[in-house]
Amino acid sequence: MPKIKIRVSICNSQNKNEYETNGIIQDDILKYKEPNKTTVLYNYKEDILIRENKELKMNYILKKNQHDKQNFLFLKDLQKKLFLNLKVTRFKKQRYNLYAEFKIEEENFKYKIEVVQ
Repeated sequence: MPKIKIRVSICNSQNKNEYETNGIIQDDILKYKEPNKTTVLYNYKEDILIRENKELKMNYILKKNQHDKQNFLFLKDLQKKLFLNLKVTRFKKQRYNLYAEFKIEEENFKYKIEVVQ
């Protein structure tokens, strides 16, 4: 399991979060923790982004023409799954670097993973 240092950025119209952290790559899946202790998995083969903490789990398919039932937010306390309308508008991937722009409902997001040398 190779460890890599990454710089992550996720932003929308109200928030911008950028940080550096260590990640682990296994079977083309990157695993890392955000500063708020949210665990993030990114599957480079399937282009699936999963973010999970004790309150919720988010599952986003970052491919064009994905089915809306695959994109969801699961609220653990309520045991409720909310399906999301997600549309990828821009996507670029090179090795373990990633850049995606997508829209969830009416909110635009930018998500970026850069390997730090």
